[in-house]
Amino acid sequence: RLFRNGQYYGVYLALEDPEDEYIERQGRDGPLYKSYSTDTPPASIAEYYNTYRKQARAQESYADLVAFISRINSLSGTALRDFVRQNIDVDQVARFCAINSVLGNLDWGHKNHYFFRDRATGLWEFAPWDMDLTMGKNWPPCQSVFCHDGQYNHTLIMGMSGTSVYNKVADSVLQDPAAQQLVKDYVKVILQEEFTPEKMHPWVDALYDLISDETIEEVRRFRSFSNQMTEAQYWQQRDVIKQWVIQRRAFLMPQLLGPVKELRAEPLEGNRVRLTWIPEPGTQKVRVRVDRKALALRDVP
Repeated sequence: RLFRNGQYYGVYLALEDPEDEYIERQGRDGPLYKSYSTDTPPASIAEYYNTYRKQARAQESYADLVAFISRINSLSGTALRDFVRQNIDVDQVARFCAINSVLGNLDWGHKNHYFFRDRATGLWEFAPWDMDLTMGKNWPPCQSVFCHDGQYNHTLIMGMSGTSVYNKVADSVLQDPAAQQLVKDYVKVILQEEFTPEKMHPWVDALYDLISDETIEEVRRFRSFSNQMTEAQYWQQRDVIKQWVIQRRAFLMPQLLGPVKELRAEPLEGNRVRLTWIPEPGTQKVRVRVDRKALALRDVP
């Protein structure tokens, strides 16, 4: 709750703009760049200064970034694969893509990410930024800041050409089938150990307990503002987010655990979900499990 000279301004979320101090607190050293593109090469060297903002080690030149982006976009085949392995922390990129995939984040590939080059290893990494369009929230036609679309069927792999999100650096890493499998392995771990209703639903409740009094006060005070949510919308969103967790897990998990394709998950009343799929050729039986409980074992027609 922000007050200025005794006057109440509202409820604000404080975010640190990551710079040198932030990097140092992590016990690390290296340049940090904020990207505003899919990381295809700018038209000129001068354009790099508009496309990327240097947040840490700002007094140093852009030469390392220019060389990195140029090589990523000019190499192909074996040369590109070797360059990726020698210059990118593939495991870190896989983890970055995995968590964004689980959260359904559509807004990071073309902007809203950082590049960090670790001086100790010489390898490039991704770092996240601007995570508001996640967990079923897209950029809605209503332009409301509190409009949850509930979309849960974004692709399992994100970052590659042909998926829900495209980024040139991520695409260069994920062209390697081993890197794709690494992303899937991390997604599976997240879904099984962290992104479960048993863990996520109490987290949602705890967040509501933390902010609800101040948020409702905010709604009542500023209800005349354009696109202001109502109290009813605020409380409804708690169940919408919880339901999205169930739907997103139901959509992703079978793709990791079973030989199926064209998976569809349809929400039903009472927190139920109808799953439909097409088995891969040669599959004789499909076992359906939800939260480690077998629901059915049926012959494939």
